[in-house]
Amino acid sequence: MDGNAFDVVLRGYDREEVDTLRGRVAAGDVTADELRKTSFSVTMRGYDRYQVSEYIEDAIAALEGKARMPRLSRSAALTGRKTKSVRLDTVVRGYKREQVDALWDAVNRKAISPDEVRKTTFEVVWNGYERGQVRKAVKEWAEILETPDEE
Repeated sequence: MDGNAFDVVLRGYDREEVDTLRGRVAAGDVTADELRKTSFSVTMRGYDRYQVSEYIEDAIAALEGKARMPRLSRSAALTGRKTKSVRLDTVVRGYKREQVDALWDAVNRKAISPDEVRKTTFEVVWNGYERGQVRKAVKEWAEILETPDEE
């Protein structure tokens, strides 16, 4: 995994601590139990906490020889499909939550086309949803609308 594996956010996990752990994981010098007990300092301009947590869960699964179970996202919970989980964190500067929530509601009601979902833009505001997570969610929502319902 390269040094750009995680987004740098305003308040995230200490980059040096995370990079040290990543080195140990790559060298095979850590157990799944140690990973479960891992904690990091939260600092300014640290690594995205959600992305680091996902990485640790993947590493635990790999160490235990298990494939990670797919998670149900908010979209999947409504459609019954298993998709990659998307969690929308609130950050200092992010996409306007009301606009993202309105899009989510339109997707939920299937009142919008996949192309309209992809073309949607959001204002960047204080105390909004993390932009990278929203971009991933928008892609997922468009794909869900494109996929016919399974009977």
